[in-house]
Amino acid sequence: MSTKLTKLNPPKAFIKWAGGKSLFVDKILEYLPPLELIKTYYEPFLGAGSVYISYKPGRAVLSDSNLRLIETFKNIQISPRKVFAYLKKSQRLNSKKYYYKQRDLFNRKSSKYSVAQAARFVYLNKACFNGIYRVNAKGEFNVPFGHRNPICIPSLAELVEISKMLGKATLRTSDYTKIIKGGKKKDVFYFDPPYPPLNKSSYFTHYTKDRFGKDDQISLARVAKKLAKKGCFVLITNADTKEIKVLYSGWYIKRIKRARVLTCLKKVRRVQELIITNYLPGAWEVSDDIGL
Repeated sequence: MSTKLTKLNPPKAFIKWAGGKSLFVDKILEYLPPLELIKTYYEPFLGAGSVYISYKPGRAVLSDSNLRLIETFKNIQISPRKVFAYLKKSQRLNSKKYYYKQRDLFNRKSSKYSVAQAARFVYLNKACFNGIYRVNAKGEFNVPFGHRNPICIPSLAELVEISKMLGKATLRTSDYTKIIKGGKKKDVFYFDPPYPPLNKSSYFTHYTKDRFGKDDQISLARVAKKLAKKGCFVLITNADTKEIKVLYSGWYIKRIKRARVLTCLKKVRRVQELIITNYLPGAWEVSDDIGL
């Protein structure tokens, strides 16, 4: 198999993630401070990592409570060519029977998360129904086969480029409340938590066997305000709801229209989301109290 690298456009996220910012990342970048003004970039709800990959900070601490997600990033950080080799094989063998065999292997208990498991994570994401990552109460990935053939996988060049970027990053499996302890003045924290529901049918927080509810949103707001007092840049994306706006009363809040794919309906609709910061974009002056 050839390992020749092709010419690469700016790298993009190598997986699809519910609530991911791949279609929204350019707008978010407008609200992040220039790299020369910051020290370390923190992203505690990493997901697909679209913002990190596009922002390209020098130093970064990337974390998520999803162990399998972080271990996949670690394997791409260390062994992008090996992950790609497994992915090429899965792309060639992709079928309903092969998919369910790989899903069963992925869900087996193992003390070590291997390169093969990392490749399975990416393969299942590409081959499953609508690219959803969902687990049951036992933490088992349970999304059915998506009936797409051939599947689209990231190129070797993309994985190698992302690997180079991750060489400057620390990857951790952790709750966001633990990651913030290292935050210092002029560090950037980008929070993209699971959103509260806009309606009863849109609530989706099944990224791990745990859930992210109303109390978690309140806790996150408290954490964000503590970081603001430290002199950190804090940027949050969240749903445009009255409750969220109340939690961040006094902060800079910008309502943004964006396209969102409704995975269960396979439709794209225009929705409003919030960009929330403890600084005025363009001025880049961090507020050291709750209000602005």
